[in-house]
Amino acid sequence: IEWSDLESFHVKPTILPSACQLLDYNGNVIAASGSCQLEVAHRSLKANLPFEIVGSSKASLLGVQACKFLNFVQRVLSLSPADASASQDTDFRMQLNAIINRYHCVFEGMGTLPYTYKILLKPNATPVVHAPRRVPAPLKDHLKQQLQDLQDQGVISKVTERHF
Repeated sequence: IEWSDLESFHVKPTILPSACQLLDYNGNVIAASGSCQLEVAHRSLKANLPFEIVGSSKASLLGVQACKFLNFVQRVLSLSPADASASQDTDFRMQLNAIINRYHCVFEGMGTLPYTYKILLKPNATPVVHAPRRVPAPLKDHLKQQLQDLQDQGVISKVTERHF
């Protein structure tokens, strides 16, 4: 949260030293000048949440756990009408098509970021190799085809030896 937002509150929260380091999506440090607890309410839900205080021109963000608790986001694991009746199925498909049409750019091609993203690894990290996951026999051909398609598009490449 920005200092300017805090200054607009009628009741000033207790400011404590910041106990964590904030990073943006590119790994750049965002200077935090303190932290505080604020009561956040959404509909009938209330929660006291920790906030890091930053300088100006930074958007206030809630973490994923807070967003889940306040019902801002919900994980959807499937977009298929498993047990829907025919009329529910038609309504579902119309809603799904409306979403796909409205946000068509999200569903086209391979996604890219508008900047170069760098993954920082710990210099003393020890690589871990996990055993391959078993794939059910009925899914193997489909999985092989998907992997081949991704390889053909240059999204992934086959690794034959380890480099660590």
